[in-house]
Amino acid sequence: QEKMEQILATLNQNQGRTTFTKLFRKVSRRREALALFLALLELIRLQKVKAFQKVPWGDIQLEKW
Repeated sequence: QEKMEQILATLNQNQGRTTFTKLFRKVSRRREALALFLALLELIRLQKVKAFQKVPWGDIQLEKW
């Protein structure tokens, strides 16, 4: 729940969008990265965030739904 709120707050601070790389930039511990990733998956499942990639091997874009 806390990580989901963190992701939504990050999106709100950036006009509703960010990238996968920027979201994980400040994460230093594996456990924190895992929690953040699972929270992101849950937000995508709940259709609160959408993820897409413009080009193969490009950065994953995240947008508030």
